[in-house]
Amino acid sequence: IARALVYQPDLLLMDEPFSALDDFVKESLYQEFQDVILNTKMASILVTHNLSEAVLLCDRVYVLCVDSSDGQSRITHCEAIPFDRPRHPRLLSDTMFTLVRMRVREALS
Repeated sequence: IARALVYQPDLLLMDEPFSALDDFVKESLYQEFQDVILNTKMASILVTHNLSEAVLLCDRVYVLCVDSSDGQSRITHCEAIPFDRPRHPRLLSDTMFTLVRMRVREALS
């Protein structure tokens, strides 16, 4: 992420950037990431399989599924995330957070 930010891109594309990290480091970097995005107003796309991470870090979550009939990937659901920024990891235990996460999870079924 730091290497990409050096070039001050208009759009930051991230593919599973937090997947190999332990929970404590992840939570710290979630905060750093939000600070960078808020301060630079940079657009970003985060690809993740972690539903909680998606709901915590994104303004909209798109569910992408492969159509078994033709093998094409399609967006099958879009969830607007209703929480103000900055978002603290404490939000992970919030009832509303759980409900939003479950809506995204159900879209995967």
